[in-house]
Amino acid sequence: MSLHLWGAPFDAESLAAANFVAENCKNIEIELLYDSNYFLSPNGKLPVLVDGDLTLEGYKEIVNHLINKHNLLACSVEQKLLDQGLIEHLLSNLEVVSCYNFFLNKDNFEGYTRGVFKNILPFPFQYMPPLNLKARAAAICETAGISSTEESNQLRQLKEREKTLRETPTLSNFDQSQRNASLKVVLDQMDILTNMRCVSLLEETIKLVKDLGLPKSYPSSILFDAYIQCNTDPNLKTDFVLKYLKTSHPDLLQSYQDIQPQPVSFATAVQCLARNYL
Repeated sequence: MSLHLWGAPFDAESLAAANFVAENCKNIEIELLYDSNYFLSPNGKLPVLVDGDLTLEGYKEIVNHLINKHNLLACSVEQKLLDQGLIEHLLSNLEVVSCYNFFLNKDNFEGYTRGVFKNILPFPFQYMPPLNLKARAAAICETAGISSTEESNQLRQLKEREKTLRETPTLSNFDQSQRNASLKVVLDQMDILTNMRCVSLLEETIKLVKDLGLPKSYPSSILFDAYIQCNTDPNLKTDFVLKYLKTSHPDLLQSYQDIQPQPVSFATAVQCLARNYL
């Protein structure tokens, strides 16, 4: 078996899959590959587990396959249902936070996320994934009401103010600098509001996780820890999640886990793409 993961810590499902295998599959031969080989997936999604002729995509599907095949976790039916339900909640709520943090937050995307792909994928395949993942993130956040039409009056007013400023003609360099300064204030205020909505989702999830109190070895707990680690990456330029957790939940902070990417070769990428379309 081989487990293919993103070679950079922007994806909680990849982090969680690696951690689950490390903790629960010590006697199972699984090769962990931080090769960013999204070409294995028709949907361009990682992690991907290749087990013989079987290809599994996504943390939940991979973990359930390994648990059922190798009888890894002994738990009651009730605990299993709670664990599966919490995984769904995490993949819904905390995925929104990750999507905004890494792909829709302009400072983080331009200052960090977009740049990592040149280190984890061969030329010329390094250009499309950040754009595709950003489009996916926008759709996920839209559904959650972030950057969508379902906005608070305050956010709507800020967007109208932004539009007015962008459409205001400038007659001199001084006028342009004044407009740009005002525009920056408006954009900063919009970021603060969005950050607050993400923090609200995070706080709601933290309360649920603590109320359920499932063991740390359970798949949902491993995924939760991965989302925390992912969103407190020290390379992020806007670290609002880290600041919030330091203040409100310092017990959740973990040591940073460095990843050594193993970029898939150009030849392998082409072969995988060919298999997907033949």
